Amino acid sequence: MSQPSFNHVLWAVPAPGPVTVDGSVGEWDLSGQIWLYADRATRDVNSVRIAADCAVIRRDP
Repeated sequence: MSQPSFNHVLWAVPAPGPVTVDGSVGEWDLSGQIWLYADRATRDVNSVRIAADCAVIRRDP
């Protein structure tokens, strides 16, 4: 029987400073990331790590 990951929360951590939308995630704080997989037996080859960064993108009227 497979044993999937069991996650309850995805923590979004504060952005370290002003955010530039440039496609780079090198400055992200990954301390809140979670590991998702469908089966513990194959997690080393079939998994994904997800992280969230708190950023407010504002559009001036």
